[in-house]
Amino acid sequence: MKYKLITYRTLLTTTKLIQLPDKSYGEWIIYQSGIPKYHVDLFNLEHASNRIIKDKIEIEKKSIEQIIKIINNDYKLNLHLARKNIFAIKTGSILKNIELKPVPVELIESKHLDLSKFDTKIKEFVIETTNEFINEHGQIQTLGVYTCPRSGWISMNFNQMKDLVISEYNCPDFEFVEFKLLNIDDWETEYEKKEPTILEINGNILRLNKDFGDDEFNKPFFKWLLSILTTISSQLSAIEIYLQFLDSKFDKQIK
Repeated sequence: MKYKLITYRTLLTTTKLIQLPDKSYGEWIIYQSGIPKYHVDLFNLEHASNRIIKDKIEIEKKSIEQIIKIINNDYKLNLHLARKNIFAIKTGSILKNIELKPVPVELIESKHLDLSKFDTKIKEFVIETTNEFINEHGQIQTLGVYTCPRSGWISMNFNQMKDLVISEYNCPDFEFVEFKLLNIDDWETEYEKKEPTILEINGNILRLNKDFGDDEFNKPFFKWLLSILTTISSQLSAIEIYLQFLDSKFDKQIK
C-alpha cells in the first residue's frame, strides 16, 4: 500500500513518519523503535486484530496508547505512535509502497486478568438487582455490595429498617442477605495461579505476591469496584451505599 512518508530533520536527527489522510479517524500507524510496523484501521474489520482493538476502545474504554502500553509490558517491545521532535523541520515527502500489517492477534490478547472487561457486567448487576429489590420490597435504606474476589463472587445485600450503624458495617448482618449473587469464575482462576497478574483500569499491570496475603489480591479489586459504585451511585435509589470485602480490611461507605 502507498503511504505518504514525511521527512523531518533537526541538527542531529532525521525522522521519517507516515502521514495518514486528515480524515483517517480510527486509524493509527504503530512504530517499533522508530520504524513503521503496524497499521490499525478500525473500519477494516476483515482482520481479527482490528475487531479486537475496536472492542477494547469502544467497550472497554481503553485508549490506543493504553493498548500499546499493555503489549509492551507483556512482550517487552518498544511499540509507540509517531514521535516528532518539536524542533524538527519538515524537509520533504514522498509516496512510498510500504507493507504494514495489522497488529498480530496474539499481541493484543492480554495474558492478565483485565478488570475493565467486567465493567458493564458489574454495573448492570448492581443497577438491575437494586431495581428488582425495590419492585419486590419497596424503598432501600442501605445497599451493600459484598464480595470475595479470590472466590469469584459478588453479592447484593439490603436494609430497609436498619442503617449501617445498626448493622455494624457488616453485610452479613443486613436484613436481606445475599439477595442476589453473581459468580465470576475468572477471578478465582486468576487467584489460583502461582503468580496472579491483574491489569488495572489505568493500564498498569500488577504482578501479585501471595506471600503478602489475600489483601494483596483484593486491593486492585477494591479500587476498581469503588470507582464503579461511585460512578453509578446517582442511579441507585438507596440512602446509604456500602462496599465490603470478605475477611478483609477493605470496606468503604460511598454515601
